[in-house]
Amino acid sequence: SKNIQAELCPQFMMARLLLLCALAVPLANGDTCKSISERLIARAVQEYPSNSLMWRWSYGPSIMMSSMYDMAKQFENTSWAQFLDERLQDFINSPDEVAYKVLHNISMSWDTAVGDHIGLFPIAYLSQRDYHEAFVGPAQALIHDIVNQYVYPWPLRLNDTSRAYSRDIGWLGQPMNKAAFVWADDQYMGLTQVARYARLTNDSSHLDNAAQMQLDYATLLQDVGGDGNVNDGLMYHGYDAANQARSCCKWGRANGWIMMAHVEVLQALQELKPQSTKIQPLLTLFQTHSAAMLKVQRSDGLWCQVLNESTTFPETSVTAMTLIAWIKGVELGYLKASDYGNAIQSAWKGLSGMIEADGTVRNICSGCGIQPNVQTYQDHPTSYSGSQPGLGSVWNAVNLFATFNSHACDTKHN
Repeated sequence: SKNIQAELCPQFMMARLLLLCALAVPLANGDTCKSISERLIARAVQEYPSNSLMWRWSYGPSIMMSSMYDMAKQFENTSWAQFLDERLQDFINSPDEVAYKVLHNISMSWDTAVGDHIGLFPIAYLSQRDYHEAFVGPAQALIHDIVNQYVYPWPLRLNDTSRAYSRDIGWLGQPMNKAAFVWADDQYMGLTQVARYARLTNDSSHLDNAAQMQLDYATLLQDVGGDGNVNDGLMYHGYDAANQARSCCKWGRANGWIMMAHVEVLQALQELKPQSTKIQPLLTLFQTHSAAMLKVQRSDGLWCQVLNESTTFPETSVTAMTLIAWIKGVELGYLKASDYGNAIQSAWKGLSGMIEADGTVRNICSGCGIQPNVQTYQDHPTSYSGSQPGLGSVWNAVNLFATFNSHACDTKHN
C-alpha cells in the first residue's frame, strides 16, 4: 500500500495549510516561541542540582531532555545542548546510574514498569544524536543494550495476542497479581522506544507487534459501551486482567500518553512497513480516540484531570500531549485540519495560559499511579517541583509549534 501522506495529497497539503492558519495564535505580551522556550528552560535549570527529581534518570526527565535538545537545535542555543551533554555523560560515568551499569554489564533487577525508570530514557540519547548529527561516546551501544536486553524481553506481560506490557501493581483495594495489571501509561513508556529504535535501525520486525499491543490495550481500556459504560471512546487508566475489572477513572494524562503513542507507532509503520495490515486499524483507533478527546475539551481549550468529570481541575500535561498528537496527526495525514484546526487553536490558547512569566508551568499533575476514585485524582499535587512527569511534553508542544509554524507564538503575526 502507499504512504498515507501520498494517498492524501493534495488533500494533505491543503490540510497543512489550514493548520498553519489555525496555529497563528499568539501567547501574550509579545512573546515568541523562542522567548517562551528560554523562560521554560531557565526555570527548570534553576532546579538543578538541588531538585534531584527534575533531572534524574527517569521517564519524565527523559522527555524533558529530548525536548530540550530539539529546542536547542531549533533556536541554535549551544548552552542548552552543553548542559544536556554534561548531564547525560554523568549518567554514563557514575557507577550508581543505570547507564553505567548497562554499559559495564552490571546486573540489575527488573523495575516495576517497562519504561518508568529504565526503558524510556534512551530517547534523550536519540535526541542528542539528532542534535549533534552523530552519537556521542557510547550512546549507541547504550541504546542498543537497553532496547534488546530490557525493553524487548520485558517479563511482565498479559497472555493476549501481543503479550502486552503489564505490572504487578494495580490500585488501592486490588490485591497484587503477578503481571495482571495494565496501565495505560505503558503504551508510551514502552512503545515509544520500540518505534524510535525501529526508525533508527531501519528494522521493522517489532512494529506489527507494537501496533497489535495498542489494539489489545484499547480492547481492555477504551469505553465503547456495555457493562454500564457510556460509550464515550475515552480510555480508563488501568485494567485488572485477573478480575476483569477496569479502574475507576479516565485520567487525562493516561489518555495523553496513549494519544502520543498512537502517533509514534503509526509514523514508524508508515515509514518502514507501509504494507502492514496493522496500519488501518491503528489509524482508526487514533481517529476514534481523537474524536472522543475532542468532545470533552473544555471551552478554555484545556482538558480536565479526569476527562469526563468537569469538577476536576484543568490539567496542563494532557493538554500538551493531545496538542502534540493532533498537530502531528494533521501533519502526517492522520487527521483532517478542518476537523481539528479550531480545537488546536483553542488548546494552544489554553496551554499558553498555564505558562507563567518566569517559566513556571501551572497545573501539571505530579507522578500519579492508578487511583481508586475521582477525589484522589482531584487531590493529587500539582507543584512545579514535582512536575517533571508532564513538563517535557509542554516543552515539546511549544517547540512543535515553533518548528511547524515559525509565527505560531509571535504576536506580530496575528
